[in-house]
Amino acid sequence: MTSLRRKDFRLEMLLGLGQTAQVYLARIPSGEAVALKLPRKEVRRDSRLSERFAREVSFSLSLRHPHLVRGLAGVPFGEEAFLALEYLPEGTLEDRLLKAPLPREEAVKALVEVGEALLFLHRRGLVHQDVKPPTCSWGRGFTSWGTSAP
Repeated sequence: MTSLRRKDFRLEMLLGLGQTAQVYLARIPSGEAVALKLPRKEVRRDSRLSERFAREVSFSLSLRHPHLVRGLAGVPFGEEAFLALEYLPEGTLEDRLLKAPLPREEAVKALVEVGEALLFLHRRGLVHQDVKPPTCSWGRGFTSWGTSAP
């Protein structure tokens, strides 16, 4: 999947708008659903912000852990910059919390999973810096790397 280009994705639906990017439900030519993160024009044109997006692409494609969302393909810089992530239809922890409070067992499980992912990152000298329900996918881990720092 690493040979994909931005134009290879078919956008289906906007999943979210962030300060630096839009995330879409998209399909690759094989039909597989992905979460496609497209940096805003201001991000692509600002060297500091584009470097931050490039780090997110690099982290997403290189780090593997059961509680981290898997990066599938990406281009770190330029007008064709993108990051394709596995699509998790369950949504974010925030989405889940808006439906109803978590039962104790589910809350403990979510905290343990987030903690295991953080420990994995910290052992590699990385700090996430933006741990909150919208950046955690429900039942999987972090969906955002934009503010991770070495």
